[in-house]
Amino acid sequence: MYYNNPDNRKNFFQKIINKISRILTTIRNWGHIKLSVMLVPHSEKKIFNFQISNFTIMFSIILLFGLITTSVFAIRSQKDTSRKKDILLSENVTISEKLYNFIKLTNSLKKNEKNLKAQLLLLIHNSGSTQKSLSKLAFPDTTLTSQKSFIKHKNVKIESIEEINKLKRLIKKVSLFNYRLKQIQTQINGFKKIMRRIPSIWPIFGGVGRFASGFGMRRDPFTGAASFHTGVDIVTMPGHPVRATASGKVITATYNPQNGNYVDIQHDFGYMTNYSHLLRLNVKEGDYVKKNQIIGFVGTTGRSTGYHLHYEVRVGYTAINPAQFLYLDKFHR
Repeated sequence: MYYNNPDNRKNFFQKIINKISRILTTIRNWGHIKLSVMLVPHSEKKIFNFQISNFTIMFSIILLFGLITTSVFAIRSQKDTSRKKDILLSENVTISEKLYNFIKLTNSLKKNEKNLKAQLLLLIHNSGSTQKSLSKLAFPDTTLTSQKSFIKHKNVKIESIEEINKLKRLIKKVSLFNYRLKQIQTQINGFKKIMRRIPSIWPIFGGVGRFASGFGMRRDPFTGAASFHTGVDIVTMPGHPVRATASGKVITATYNPQNGNYVDIQHDFGYMTNYSHLLRLNVKEGDYVKKNQIIGFVGTTGRSTGYHLHYEVRVGYTAINPAQFLYLDKFHR
């Protein structure tokens, strides 16, 4: 057959090579063709002209298309990030309102309980009892078997016995309600103590700023290569105060070419937070800082493309997503 002959195969491939060579030559020749561009001013000044090759025009078109595509992608990504932030803020506002209403309700219940106790003590006092403590108040035996002797001995009416029984039941309910309120208050106080010791609030004072880059894989802004982002970038005005998201000890407060001016804080339970690219520092190594204390100011020092805060949360030496800690403390004001 035709392709079984070595000479035929050689001729066939040679024809393909020659055809590709002619195509490449044609493209090269076309690319080197130059167009003259002339700029003629309205005045009598000298005419400005220059030449541009087809290759340059094609490269410019491809570059422009790439820039437009990248810009569209960046705008869409920004809108998506803003939408996610708005959702988180909306959820935070809803939860905060519920907690505020809950605290308001418990305060109202406490007040009502106090007034109720005062009324009960007044009622007990008017009944002739000298006992001032509801928990130690002794009631007479008002069961059906002893009602007759009680009425005879105390010279009271059946209606009075019913009132005493109502009073006993009411005091029992008040005591139970008071116990449950104390349990809730204990749980809230415990939650607040834990929240002071772990990262739990937005790192920029006043809750301002927006996400520019999230945690995880992304395209490196300098090299364009895929890289792992160990924190979140929050963009805001330069010089805005940055606060500690939990109480702890400052273990690093210095400068390096990568992070710029940065602060590392060691917290309880193995947590550590990092605040990078600061304009200047407001703490030094060895300081103990409290939650919400100003530790620095937003800048663009180090390997940075603009004013922002790079914020990290670590457990030991492992970076974890800080997003889950940004609105954790619902009681913080």
